[in-house]
Amino acid sequence: MSQQWDDILWDLICLMWKFWGGKCEDMPPKGQSKELVSFMWNVFITSGPPDLSAPGERDRFLKLLSDLEAHLNDPDNDLDPYVDASLRAWIKTVRDSVKP
Repeated sequence: MSQQWDDILWDLICLMWKFWGGKCEDMPPKGQSKELVSFMWNVFITSGPPDLSAPGERDRFLKLLSDLEAHLNDPDNDLDPYVDASLRAWIKTVRDSVKP
C-alpha cells in the first residue's frame, strides 16, 4: 500500500474519531490499518454512534463516510481483503445508525 494512500486513510478516520470526542494521538499509528479498523469497531461497539445533534454535523459526518468509501474504491487500495471488508462493513453499520 502506498504511504500516501495509507496516510489519507488514517486522516479520514481521525476526522471521524473526533466526532466521538477522540484525539488522533489516541488512535493506532499510521501504517497499522488492521489495528485502526479494530479500534473504530471497538469505538462503535462500546459508544454507539457519535452525537451529531449540532446543526450540520450529521451531513459532515456522512460526507466523511462517503469520502472514506470512495478512498477504499481507489485503485491504490491494497488493504488485506479482510481489513477492507471489515472497514466497509463498519461504514455501512455506522451510516445506518446515523441516518434519519
